[in-house]
Amino acid sequence: MMKTITKKVLIDLISANTKYKKADVGKIMNLVLDSIVIELGKGNRIELRNFGVFESTMRASRKAQNPKTLEPVQVPAKRVVKFKPGKVMKFKVEQSAVGNQGASKTTEMPVVETSTVVTKAKEPVTV
Repeated sequence: MMKTITKKVLIDLISANTKYKKADVGKIMNLVLDSIVIELGKGNRIELRNFGVFESTMRASRKAQNPKTLEPVQVPAKRVVKFKPGKVMKFKVEQSAVGNQGASKTTEMPVVETSTVVTKAKEPVTV
């Protein structure tokens, strides 16, 4: 059965694996998520290498059918968010799905070199 992982659980996990307090991790996570929402609202594309790409696009208006009355209705155009997983995420999800079916987990993960720079901001960052 699939578990639901909440933002609080992620904050606890990150805090437990780093030297940062839960409150600080929570503030950073909220800033990241708020920034993503703001940029998507502006129509910008968010690309997080190896994780995925968030894009907001306009869905055209269309005709649909009311399931109760079976009458045709016009659905207006609206902005929607699309997510396309990156290579590393796609690979890990596929491998864990194969692993859950009893297959061997001997496939190696592709090597991805990253550099991590952690700085403490003295002033709040506004986007």
